[in-house]
Parts: sequence; structure tokens; C-alpha cells
Amino acid sequence: MGKKPFSESIIDAINKCDEQTAPFLANLIKHTIFAENHDAIIKAWKERMQKLSYHDFGVRNSLLADKQHATSFDKNSFLRKMTFIKG
Repeated sequence: MGKKPFSESIIDAINKCDEQTAPFLANLIKHTIFAENHDAIIKAWKERMQKLSYHDFGVRNSLLADKQHATSFDKNSFLRKMTFIKG
């Protein structure tokens, strides 16, 4: 098994979590800034929590906020580059 970005590794961890590790993993996810792979993480989390009959722990909202921030950052970064080029 090779190394991969954390935003992909977290999905493996989600798929392996159980009733005892889910709260810890939720806390880790909520305190991590994800720049990509938001939808896949949300999907994996939702499916796993449904299987465990657990609530969301606020993970979905946290990831959606990260996604919004990442999208906004990308747009702002692009606009700054365009302004510099147009100069």
C-alpha cells in the first residue's frame, strides 16, 4: 500500500471506523482543513454513519464549510493572478 493524500486516506479510515472510533474520527475531521475531495468524504461518512446507526457529529457541515472556503479561495487566487497579469 503506497502513500496517498490525507483527503483520500481519511476515506479508508471512515470505512473502517466502528462505534468506538467514530467520535474520535469525527473530531479529527472537524479539526482538519480539507482542500479537496469533500464530496467523496461526505459520501463515505454518511454511508458509514448510516451503517452504524450513528448521527453525523457535525461532520457534513464542517466539510461543506471547507468546500465553500476552498472554492472561494480558488476563485480569489485566480482573480489575483488575472489582476497581476492584466496589471
